[in-house]
Amino acid sequence: MEKALGEQIHDVIETLLLAKFQAERAEQTMREKRLSFGLDFNYLDDDIMQIINKLRYMQHLAERHE
Repeated sequence: MEKALGEQIHDVIETLLLAKFQAERAEQTMREKRLSFGLDFNYLDDDIMQIINKLRYMQHLAERHE
């Protein structure tokens, strides 16, 4: 049986949380090496978190609908 939409979105969130952690580690390495790729690329963890927040809202709506 296929997972409910809310559960599927939860799985995506869990995957992106791992990606956020990895982005934070990469950013720390960039700081240590004093590298900068410009504002569009230096805060990938924030960008990932914005997507996670949107997905959490989608999950809430999907669970209400189910």
